[in-house]
Amino acid sequence: MFPALVAAKLNVMRGADDSCIADAIAMAEMWMCSNPVGSGVAGSSDACKIGGPLYERLDDYNNGRLCEPSREQCPDEENGGYVDDVKEKHKD
Repeated sequence: MFPALVAAKLNVMRGADDSCIADAIAMAEMWMCSNPVGSGVAGSSDACKIGGPLYERLDDYNNGRLCEPSREQCPDEENGGYVDDVKEKHKD
């Protein structure tokens, strides 16, 4: 959960549309308060039954499957088309 939550929050901080994920981010933050990193949430636990779908929603957002395209799919207004992989775009 923690890596997906951090990634989602960083995406929002960089200006990504959060209209489809703000509630899930808030719920994931509350889930993390009750189940901190290292707490050993078992796969069969009630916490996992709640956290699993939250993680999936955050992962979908982070990978461009919800309201915000993934970084590789972002329009490149300066050059037209879409932004390519950062490594390819800044090759020497």
